[in-house]
Amino acid sequence: MIRFLEPGWLLLLLPILALFPRISGKTPRRVIHLAVATLAVLAMSQPQIQLDSQKGKLVVLCDRSASMPPDADSRLAETIGLLEEARPNGSGLGIVTFGRQVAVERAASEGRWGGFTTAVDPSGSRLAEAIRDGLSLIEPGTSARMLVVSDGKVDPLSIETVSAEAIAQEVAVDFRYLARDRLGDLAIEQFVAPQAVAPKEAFLLSAWAVSDREREVEFTLRRGSAILAQGKRKLVSGRNRFLFRDVADQTGAREYELQLEAPGDTTPENNRARAIVSVDGPKPILHLFDGATRMGDLLREGGLSVESISGEAFQNGATTLSMLGRYSAVILENVSADRLGLSGMEIVRDWVTHTGGGLWMTGGKNAYAVGGYYQSPLEPILPVSMETRKERRKVSVAIAVVLDRSGSMGASVGFGKTKMDLANLGTAQVYDLLTPIDEFACIAVDSLAQTVVPLSPVNPKDSTREKVLSIETSSGGIFVYEGLKAAVRELKKSNASIRHIILFADAADAEEPGEYQKLLGACRKAGVTCSVIGLGTPADVDADLLVDVAQVGGGRSFFTNQPTDLPRLFAHDTFVVSKNSFVDTPVSVAPTAGLTLFTDKTFDSIPKLGGYNMNFLRPDATLAMLTQEKDPSPILAGWHRGLGRVLCYTGEVDGKFTGKIGRWDQFGQFLTTLGRWTAGRDQSLPPTMLAVERLEGETAQIRLYLDPDRAGDPFKEMPKVHTLQKSDALKATQAKTFSMQWEDPDTLVCEVPIDTGEVLLASVEVPGCGRARLAPICLPYSPEYRPPRATEGLPLLRKMANATGGDDRRDLAGIWADLPEKPRYFALLPWLALTAVVLILLEVLTRRTGWLTWVTRRRKTIPGNSPNDTKTTSPIASKSVASQSKRTKKRRPRKTSSSATAESSDEFAKNDAAPKSPSLHPERAEDDLLGAIRKARSQAKKRNDR
Repeated sequence: MIRFLEPGWLLLLLPILALFPRISGKTPRRVIHLAVATLAVLAMSQPQIQLDSQKGKLVVLCDRSASMPPDADSRLAETIGLLEEARPNGSGLGIVTFGRQVAVERAASEGRWGGFTTAVDPSGSRLAEAIRDGLSLIEPGTSARMLVVSDGKVDPLSIETVSAEAIAQEVAVDFRYLARDRLGDLAIEQFVAPQAVAPKEAFLLSAWAVSDREREVEFTLRRGSAILAQGKRKLVSGRNRFLFRDVADQTGAREYELQLEAPGDTTPENNRARAIVSVDGPKPILHLFDGATRMGDLLREGGLSVESISGEAFQNGATTLSMLGRYSAVILENVSADRLGLSGMEIVRDWVTHTGGGLWMTGGKNAYAVGGYYQSPLEPILPVSMETRKERRKVSVAIAVVLDRSGSMGASVGFGKTKMDLANLGTAQVYDLLTPIDEFACIAVDSLAQTVVPLSPVNPKDSTREKVLSIETSSGGIFVYEGLKAAVRELKKSNASIRHIILFADAADAEEPGEYQKLLGACRKAGVTCSVIGLGTPADVDADLLVDVAQVGGGRSFFTNQPTDLPRLFAHDTFVVSKNSFVDTPVSVAPTAGLTLFTDKTFDSIPKLGGYNMNFLRPDATLAMLTQEKDPSPILAGWHRGLGRVLCYTGEVDGKFTGKIGRWDQFGQFLTTLGRWTAGRDQSLPPTMLAVERLEGETAQIRLYLDPDRAGDPFKEMPKVHTLQKSDALKATQAKTFSMQWEDPDTLVCEVPIDTGEVLLASVEVPGCGRARLAPICLPYSPEYRPPRATEGLPLLRKMANATGGDDRRDLAGIWADLPEKPRYFALLPWLALTAVVLILLEVLTRRTGWLTWVTRRRKTIPGNSPNDTKTTSPIASKSVASQSKRTKKRRPRKTSSSATAESSDEFAKNDAAPKSPSLHPERAEDDLLGAIRKARSQAKKRNDR
């Protein structure tokens, strides 16, 4: 069967056929012209030939979110296996999995499926994105269906959009309902708290618990780590309300958590909910310190609200966005980087630059480079840099680095790098921090120790760095004793004042310690120390051994499970050992004009400092104080980074190296003014504007209300919303900026999605009017565990199937039979166009070469082709005719008018008897021949008439 997509063009065939008899020229060329014109018309009509119908493709969308049953993966695999067995030949099966992300497990091919290979984050259900990816696997015009295996806990708004896309592509979406057993579930349906309250204000926290039976539960309400309420309560079947009361005791943000416990609960994940309440007013300053200090007291005496936490109480990893949301600034008083940890430093950095927080770092032997901040996430936002530009040490240092090169070091850490690559980079960092008066050695060890770089003076121009960076992994584990023994052997060659070993090892694979205690004990007596950098955590199986190696060796032990932090740790230990960045001698200081930017008063004749951290001023920073030396160093500097402020005071505030400035009668006032500048002034919006945020489902809706009686819009650029988000699922904080949109003539709105376990800090910036910080906001718990709403679950899946022509698929094998059979069509347009081109080329060839004319004439002149030639002339007869022709030629008489006619007749007869070979111009030869024939016949007729 042939169909024409543009049949109207076929009407052109009528005038073409009508004009054909009038086309001039030879018949062969006329036929070619007619054929070309006919093919062109047919091509414009776009004819197609219908082929046999064919089965299409089935795309299965597998929900692997946390709301699915615990055995969901095995049941999904069973479903796919049944579909594979029933799949007919010629049909394809595609697989798409989804959670918080969407992954195409397999395109719609005919191969066998080997199981799930992609891990997806289960904290979400992105069914809409999965449908779009599934539609992309289906070629246009292909017979196809989709099968969604899910519990239907998804966003209904996005489903309506993609359902329309499936309808447009003529793809029916079936479903197979697979959900948790909700029997016996106890859940916190809502946990409501006011977003903001006034200081000393009493407020209520309300919670609704849903139970399918009468039961007794234990409840606990916490504010931070403190328990506010605890007890038991009997619940009725249905909804039960809990009410709690609290008083806002301090400005900032407070996080509350409600927990319910009951035996036999099938989904305990929805029994814990949290909320954040912001207490309006100036936020306090968080003061972190190590050891005894009076800095917090001095700041409080100056009128600042300060919350002091010791380093011992502040554990690594305690820094969170919800915690920082309570404060206006953070002071790090001589606190090492290990107290914050890599993740904590990243959070503080982003909190400063993207939400407008303040940071103040003071000096000491646990701060700046010697405190581990060199090449840390915080270093780029500090107004001083810590690289070594000028050497001030009087003593030399010899360092031997022992590197683990076992097989586990070959694991990839991303960006095309392995653990070994980063360990090499850290070792090269050690070499770069040393100077020509120092010595360096490097030993790589697995089951044997290999001296890659023998102990030698540091020379930046030699190939030591390249040798270190080229160290590769080997098989086996790390033999600790062999590496230490090789390092000691190298350091025995040195006469340096400081000799030190850095042992780098995998905390889960450090073997054969041997008599390390005896070896390191002898080293201590000889003045050789040893530090350890462990890749892993203190809880790993060999971590205790590495800690003891550092203790016996008189050094420090560092652990990290993030290989990207290795270069910083190598540099940290090198700074501590070389002591080249902390000056422990008294020094005079002098203020600069920039001091008035940070204080509300001019301070003259500032007393001496007992010591300071040697740093260098960054180009764009403001210098307020510096040392009075030949090579002055900054003592006080600050600048704005992003939306926040950062201040660096390189002297020690309260300790052994504070100096006379600690006894200065204006020292407390001096520190208070610096703290006030770091915290920043109140940058709230004018009274004619109000910024409000509210949690709607899984979205934070931020609105900016304007005065309806305003004369005009007070801004030339659209207001922006700056957000900072961090959750357990995110490896790092995420900073984003959104432009607000008009909701009505007096309101602007911005919607920011919030994911599970995520805390959102937002601020509204109105150009030319100021900025308003909003309170932290979070979800009570993962929406995946929320009790299903009336519009979710099975009703949502049925609505989607009804809209697209799908069905509830309980019989999986029957879905293949319901694949619509769509006829396949083969387009003839390319072939018609190709044929027309070939005919045009043939016509050109005929016109240029006369090939077709010559072939025709050749057929006419070959003996036997004439109708009068009934017999084939024998060779003897041909020879006789030729002889006779020669004799006739010899006896040719003189030409007369009558003889000319006879001669013409003879020539005509001769031409008939012996055809000539084709001329160079066959068409002209043909015309001449026909003219001669007509002339001869005319003359013969005249003679007969006489």
